[in-house]
Amino acid sequence: KVMLETMLADDQAGFRRIKNLGKAMTDEIRKLAKHSNRHGMVVQGVNSMFQIFFTDTEEIADYRDFCRHVDRVKFRDFAVRLMDKGIYMNPSATLHSLSSIAHTEADIALTAQAIAAKSKVEAAAAAKLVAEALSKAATAKAAHSAAKAKAAVKIADAVKADLALKN
Repeated sequence: KVMLETMLADDQAGFRRIKNLGKAMTDEIRKLAKHSNRHGMVVQGVNSMFQIFFTDTEEIADYRDFCRHVDRVKFRDFAVRLMDKGIYMNPSATLHSLSSIAHTEADIALTAQAIAAKSKVEAAAAAKLVAEALSKAATAKAAHSAAKAKAAVKIADAVKADLALKN
């Protein structure tokens, strides 16, 4: 009951939030796949749910497509590598990933950076820089300083952009 009340509060703000976060995550991963897609990554999603497939087709429309075209071993290995970088994604290629109201835009940035990082060292460095910038943003928000919070978020975005250029 509490969860439903939370999701319905403020004219369903919780549902809008997870929908927007899921779409943002899907869009970020699609950008990465479009930029460098030597592994055949396809990202599909609906609102808060998304799934990454490694395939030679443009989309997976049904279970038959999934069975014929998805490289499940590659997805499992991908998910395990993400875990090494501090990002949990279920290693089963049959299960969708979900956003929740606990996720933040920073989580999306960190996930995208971990997917884009070519090494554990880069991923750890990116995570540390983004975490530092977001910590400053949280501190600034706590002090009710919107200008400082925006500046810290801009720093996190700049770090993310800089690391993306290196990849």
